[in-house]
Amino acid sequence: MKKVLMFLRSMKFGMALLLMVAACSLAGSIIPQGCEPAYYLNTYKTLGSMMLTMKADRIFTSWYFIVLVVLLCVNLIFCSILRLGSTAKMYRTMPALVTKAELEETPASQEEIESYLKAKRFRQVKTENGMIWAKNRSGHYGSFIVHLALLLMLSCSAAVLSLSASEDVAVHVNETAALKDGTQIYLDSFRTADKDGTKNFVSQITVCDTAKTAMSGQVSVNHPLSAAGKKFYQYDYGTDGQLTVTYDEVSETLFLTKDDENRFFSVDGENGMVYYGLYPDYILDASGKAEPVKESPDGYPNPIYAVNLVGEGESGVGLVKPGTTLAAGGIYFAFGSAVDYSVIRVKTYPSGALALLYISFVLMLAGLWLCFFQVPIYVSVDSRGFAIRSMKPEMIVGTALRSLKREGSISHA
Repeated sequence: MKKVLMFLRSMKFGMALLLMVAACSLAGSIIPQGCEPAYYLNTYKTLGSMMLTMKADRIFTSWYFIVLVVLLCVNLIFCSILRLGSTAKMYRTMPALVTKAELEETPASQEEIESYLKAKRFRQVKTENGMIWAKNRSGHYGSFIVHLALLLMLSCSAAVLSLSASEDVAVHVNETAALKDGTQIYLDSFRTADKDGTKNFVSQITVCDTAKTAMSGQVSVNHPLSAAGKKFYQYDYGTDGQLTVTYDEVSETLFLTKDDENRFFSVDGENGMVYYGLYPDYILDASGKAEPVKESPDGYPNPIYAVNLVGEGESGVGLVKPGTTLAAGGIYFAFGSAVDYSVIRVKTYPSGALALLYISFVLMLAGLWLCFFQVPIYVSVDSRGFAIRSMKPEMIVGTALRSLKREGSISHA
C-alpha cells in the first residue's frame, strides 16, 4: 500500500499524466467535437471510423480522459498536502538555519552590509540565535500555489463540463430561432467553404437576449461566439426544401426536413402529396429519364424533390425541380429553392464554476511569479562577516555583497 501511495504522489507520475492530459486537450482542440458520426466519416475518410471508436469526437467526456484527470487530481492532492507541510517547515526553520551557517569574512563593516540590505528591502526576522535579514519569504509557497491552482483548474473545468447546459438549434438563412429561455438567434448567412475553396463551416449570426440587446458575430468550428451569457458553437449543417401549400386561397410555406421524409401532406386525408426527400443533383439516363444523385461533393448544385402525387384515386412517383407547382384534389404544392440551415450548439456555463476557473488561472500566474521572481533569501550578519541561504545566493545577493566587500577593502586601505 505504501508503494502505491508513493507512486501516486510521485512527480514522474504526475508529469506523465499532465503530458497525456495536454495531448488529449490538444487533440480535442484540433478535432471538431460533438458532430454527427457522418461528419467524421465524410471528412476524415478511413480515419473516421477509428476516431469514432477512440471517442475522438467527444474526447473531453471519454472514459480515458476522465480517468486521466481523476488520477492527476489524486496526484496533485497528495503532492499539495505533502508540499504544504514541507513548505511550512522550511518557512519556519530557514531563519534559524542561516544563523548556524559558516560566516564569510569581509573587511566591510556590519553597518555597511546592513545598510545595503535595507536598501534592497530586506527585513529583519527574529530567531532564537538573534536577528537575521530576509527577503521574498512568500516565495516558499510558490510551488504549493502552482499545484493548488492546477488542482482547482482541473476541478473547475470538470464542473463546467458536467454542469453546463447544452441546446442545439437549427436555423435557416434569413430566419430566426428561439431558445428555451427566449434568446433569439438570427442567421444572416452560412457558408461551407472559404473564398479559396478551403472547407470551413461559418455562420454569421445575430443574438438577441431577453433584454433585447443584440450582438452579431461569426461562428465556425472551434471558434465559438460569446454573447448573452452563452457560448455559440458551429455544430452541424444541412439543406432543407421549401414547400408552399395552397388550399381555398389560403397558403402556408413549410420547410421540408429529414423528419418529413415519407410524410403524406393532405387537407382532406385522401388527396395530397407524399414527400420522399430532397436530393442534391440528378442525372439523365439514355432514355432521358432523370435519376436522383444521393450525394454530391459540391453541395446542392441541382436540387430535386422526390414525391408521390395522390389525387382522385390515382398516384404517381416522380422527380420535381424547384419552381414547379403540382395539384391534387384542389390542393396546390409549390416547390421552392433548397435552403441551407446551420445547427448552432448553445452552451450555458455555470457562472460560479467559471469564476473559480478564472481565479485558478490568476492563482497559477501568482504561483509562477513567486517561484521565479520571489526566491527566498536569508542573510546573517555580524562583525565577522555574513552568511547567505537561498536557492540562488551566488547569483542574487552573494555577488553584490562580495562587490561590497571589495569596496570595503578599498575604503579601509
